Amino acid sequence: MKNKNLLIFGLLWAIFLAFNFVFPPQSDDIAHYFLAIDPNTKFFDSYFSWNGRFGELIWIDYFAKLINTPWFDLLNSLIGSIFIFAFFALIFARLPKERLDYLSLGLICLMLVNMNFAAIFLWRAGSLNYLWGIGLIVLFLIPYRLMWRRVLKKEKRNFFKLNLKEFLPTIGLFIFAIPAGWASEHIGALVSFLLALSFIFAYLKKIKLPLWYFAGALGFWCGWLILFNSPGSAKRSLIFIENGSFLTLGMIWKMSLFEKLKLLNETFNHSYSRGFAIFSAIFVCFYLYKMKIKLKIYQYCLIPFGLILSLVFAKHVSALVIFAGIFYLMWQMQKALGRQYLIYLILFGIWSFIALILIQLKGSLPWRGRFGNELILMTMIVLMFRDVYMQSYLKIWMEKILCIALIGSVILCFSNWAYVGYNWNKIEKIVQEKKNQGINEVVVPKKYFKSLYHKDWDEPNEDPKFWVNSVYARYFGIKSLSVQ
Repeated sequence: MKNKNLLIFGLLWAIFLAFNFVFPPQSDDIAHYFLAIDPNTKFFDSYFSWNGRFGELIWIDYFAKLINTPWFDLLNSLIGSIFIFAFFALIFARLPKERLDYLSLGLICLMLVNMNFAAIFLWRAGSLNYLWGIGLIVLFLIPYRLMWRRVLKKEKRNFFKLNLKEFLPTIGLFIFAIPAGWASEHIGALVSFLLALSFIFAYLKKIKLPLWYFAGALGFWCGWLILFNSPGSAKRSLIFIENGSFLTLGMIWKMSLFEKLKLLNETFNHSYSRGFAIFSAIFVCFYLYKMKIKLKIYQYCLIPFGLILSLVFAKHVSALVIFAGIFYLMWQMQKALGRQYLIYLILFGIWSFIALILIQLKGSLPWRGRFGNELILMTMIVLMFRDVYMQSYLKIWMEKILCIALIGSVILCFSNWAYVGYNWNKIEKIVQEKKNQGINEVVVPKKYFKSLYHKDWDEPNEDPKFWVNSVYARYFGIKSLSVQ
């Protein structure tokens, strides 16, 4: 098992390295590069001016200097590989060890490569804020996951346990917990809330909690408060308040009851995503399968239309109604099949809570900002897959379909970003040729910035004064750059 995991880890690292190698720097990467090499840029400049996240700080202070070196490709590939194994360990409280585990790991990879992969795993600025940031939180949670697995099986008693042998691990976890809590506003808020709930649960059940548990929670809360109180994040919020895309808690408090209800409904509507649509379709099929509900042929044909209508309703009318319907189905399933299915209610409740946390936003998060909540949907999909696989007579077909889908997705995704990288090299050559001719106002064809996959970052446009155009012009050492 150990050798197999090492082999798969090495394969993942090699694939990630290939992706990172062909992926060119984009917009913010180059802008941050100039900040990183500026001797006047201090470590906490971003914290006090724009973005208080820990990933942003270390990116602008140091790692942005490495955008054109193989060192960042090597490191980012390593972190991507660690993340996938850490996410599996968080779900199952162990590393893969059997056939179904490796299939589950493959399913995780399949979903990741199809969920705005570039902006989270390849785009340098996005990677530091999301892959590295959420990765810190995932790693931080693993000891808690392992402990609660043991506790709930053994039903340990006594609320507090002091063991001096745990002193060094306790200090280590406290230190690690600070940047983890500092990594994400809304996911950090969720974890902070769940940690507080876990203390209440432990107290009521008289469950022992080791010293490191307290230290880790304290460190995480400290990190999140550091982020929450960032002057830079506050300044950025003021800009969003001015353009009407962010609400303060005071503004929400002053709303009428009808306005509050309308805002609540809009908030849940904005939580709609492609990931939620896929999860909903899979869950409905899973519910029919587990509850052994037999339908007539015409009813099976109507299910896709019903799903489409409900998803349109969730996006444009009231997602809260659709969420309530999913909660009801989950409740019926656990009541009929046993408490082991309560996990779906808990996970979907956590996902819905994340949506509620974002009530101050007047609009949807960027795709990359959904990474944390999409992981929860992915977890439920993996659990449903395992459940069906263990009872299916078509295991071989399920394995073949999964393998073909994964290999095909990786090839398509790699081909797209390799093509983008190839075009970036063409742009560099065009600019250099123009410079050699003494031309400092360069126009490049727009086709060189096309991609079949969604881009979650700004790119140059027709206006030479647009900030990305100005950054690229500085990077190439020319007066202006635009596209047509």
